[in-house]
Amino acid sequence: MRVRVIINPAAGQAEPVLAELNRAFAERSIAWDAAVTSAQRDAAALAREAVREGVELVAAYGGDGTISSAAAGLVGGEVPLAILPGGTNNVIAQALEIPLALADAAALVGGDQAEATWIDTLRVGDRHALIRVGVGADAKMIERSTRARKDRLGWLAYLIAALEQAAVAEPVPFTVTLDDRVIEREALSCIVTNIGRIGRGGLRLPGPISPFDGALDVLLIRRASLEAARTLCAGLLAGDAPSPEPQDDAAIVYHRGTRVRVDATPPQPAQVDGESLGTTPLEVTVAPRSLRVVTPRATQPALAEA
Repeated sequence: MRVRVIINPAAGQAEPVLAELNRAFAERSIAWDAAVTSAQRDAAALAREAVREGVELVAAYGGDGTISSAAAGLVGGEVPLAILPGGTNNVIAQALEIPLALADAAALVGGDQAEATWIDTLRVGDRHALIRVGVGADAKMIERSTRARKDRLGWLAYLIAALEQAAVAEPVPFTVTLDDRVIEREALSCIVTNIGRIGRGGLRLPGPISPFDGALDVLLIRRASLEAARTLCAGLLAGDAPSPEPQDDAAIVYHRGTRVRVDATPPQPAQVDGESLGTTPLEVTVAPRSLRVVTPRATQPALAEA
């Protein structure tokens, strides 16, 4: 097997990456080389280059942004992606039950305990992503989670940024066109998501959110209140919490579909998988079973039912 490893040198973990990978791959006689991301060549470009050069598998080491970018370069093809978590939250790895320890994740590459499985991606504009698009307060929270904060505080940087943003956020009118339905609500944030995990320790958004169901999940967070906190905590702690009911007075309104257009007045900032996406309006669609990802074989039935 010929493997290309894409490495983000600014990833959040301090560990001897090359030595760890060399040890893991040598045990299975895997031929591999590495490419490093830069301002001129992101992970998507490096992944496409690897495919053109005939590699059989692309592995990506870094945080969720790096993993999502590498995935964008492989969408629609047969070459699978192996995820080597090296970020602050590693949401994608957690959602697919990939070990967070580098040595254990690398052991899946070419191992008999792993298999490539198809997952959904989401598309916004001309780019593909894996996790979610966040509009309004969610995007502003990501802006507050600076690299310096994440280096200093780890995943707590996101929690602190969320609390800071909740203290100053004001609702604005959103118009969400979901397939053939139009939903108009004032909200702090609109989240269009493919993956439910949002942090360490099993933290996740409420609702039946899965990258295997061919659908997008849309949450309108209408206010930062005790009610909203209870709804979110139900999802965070239980994982299989019921979806919020789409009531007019609910703090969190939940819907599902395959094509979503988000408008807001005034235009709101947006982010996709932690990267700035400009402002509304924007359109998000689901691309079912468009990416092959290496996951532990033992967890695949559970993942497919998630």
